[in-house]
Amino acid sequence: MPSSSSHPPERLVNRVDEADFVSPTRTGLDGQPDEYSACRLISAELSDSSTLSVGWARILPGQTHLRHYHPTSDEFYVIIHGTSVVTLDDHQYPARPGESYFMPAGTIHGIFNPGDEPCEFLYGFDAPSLGSIGTVFVE
Repeated sequence: MPSSSSHPPERLVNRVDEADFVSPTRTGLDGQPDEYSACRLISAELSDSSTLSVGWARILPGQTHLRHYHPTSDEFYVIIHGTSVVTLDDHQYPARPGESYFMPAGTIHGIFNPGDEPCEFLYGFDAPSLGSIGTVFVE
């Protein structure tokens, strides 16, 4: 039988409705803003994760999370609410709630909200913290 976790319970449970959403201050190659807000739910800092980071992101109508890639980390999106357009390399996909998108390391990807309501999605990486992922913008 596995032993009980040595982590305090409050480090294992995080709630989106209690989290602080933060907007990045990053800009693209021409100085355009990278537009979205996100909160972390699982990470080395929050949950002592050694292999995984997961968060909840929100893109308002008309906003774009600029096309970029991660040289050494895989990422996924699961659309929760609203609609958007997900770009994977040279292909665009109209995204709806319940759909998932997997981006292996090196895949150029981004997401745009052309709708009239916020798009919310779960995202995750095969790395324990955002600082260890590395992001390279292509626009």
